Amino acid sequence: MTDFGEGAPYWSETHFEEMPQLIYFIDFLDGAVDAHSEGFALAVRLVRSE
Repeated sequence: MTDFGEGAPYWSETHFEEMPQLIYFIDFLDGAVDAHSEGFALAVRLVRSE
């Protein structure tokens, strides 16, 4: 298991419009947002909607 550390980049559910094969991710430490391919190793934050 990979330790991504505090504030690590997390996957979102949103695809990048111009290149749908890319998915946005956000780094909660510095607020950076970018997009990468699905196979890139990033953390996942689980949320539940009510």
